[in-house]
Amino acid sequence: MEIKIHAWQLGSKKDTITPQPFYIHCPPATLRELIRECVYCCVQTYNSRLDENDTPNPLSKVEIENMSNIGKIAFGFNYNGKRAIPHEAYENAISCYEDGLYRVFLDDEELADLDSPIILSEGSTITFIRLTMLAGRSFFGGIL
Repeated sequence: MEIKIHAWQLGSKKDTITPQPFYIHCPPATLRELIRECVYCCVQTYNSRLDENDTPNPLSKVEIENMSNIGKIAFGFNYNGKRAIPHEAYENAISCYEDGLYRVFLDDEELADLDSPIILSEGSTITFIRLTMLAGRSFFGGIL
């Protein structure tokens, strides 16, 4: 199933949120399951980049422009070589949500309870808003 993901941080310099296509294997029934699917997909992508190549590829002008819109230009290169552990990344994402570090919206409606049922359909838009102003990477490993 393809959905659109927006990842945005309060206080960012850009007002625009560019949706990114995102593929999940099975439609989640709750916010907890949605977070799990998103984290596991991102961990898999992150770890597969480690296996591909040790040398970052040159960035195209389009990639540089897209990255500058979100305020960070990077090669996507992992300098320490550590693989992400899916279960630990998921637990961290849930803990961050429970601590109020980010909020999640399905289309225009906030998803407040981790275990309340949600109805996700093809093309739904999910928005993750990071509420902390601290430096560092998101639980998505900087993919979004």
